[in-house]
Amino acid sequence: MVTNHTYNALDREFDMFWSRVNCYVVLNFPYEDRCEFVKKANCLSGTNFVPYIQLLACNFNCKNRFEEFAFVSVFLLLCVELLLLLGYAVHYYFSPALKVATRMLHMSEHLAGVTVLTLSNSMPNLFSNMMDLKEEVPVYANCLSEALFVVCFLWNI
Repeated sequence: MVTNHTYNALDREFDMFWSRVNCYVVLNFPYEDRCEFVKKANCLSGTNFVPYIQLLACNFNCKNRFEEFAFVSVFLLLCVELLLLLGYAVHYYFSPALKVATRMLHMSEHLAGVTVLTLSNSMPNLFSNMMDLKEEVPVYANCLSEALFVVCFLWNI
């Protein structure tokens, strides 16, 4: 029995399914099916540096909630270690360089600190919004304008 199939909107939706699926749905899947889903859904495109969903599902091959919790704890310990390294770098490298720059520019240390604080407060918003260029949302323009306002106007106050 041969039927003529006409290509309709539902077929087009299924063609685009794997590019539009949210990778956090993997948390509702059984542990043995997670790796296959992560590979099909291409969850690497949503991660910036560490593909933690693929690491948990495929590389570490978590089989239960305890293993998942253990590996997430290891990730959190790595984040704490990176935070300590950042504090070390700021204390021994950034602060002396900031003191030299304030002396050369004849600025008070408080003004230099406020300048750096303003920049460091707005740059994460600016860069994270630039990373999300695939989405077509109006929030992008609002957040970008807020970050640019903070950098351009509050920096000079």
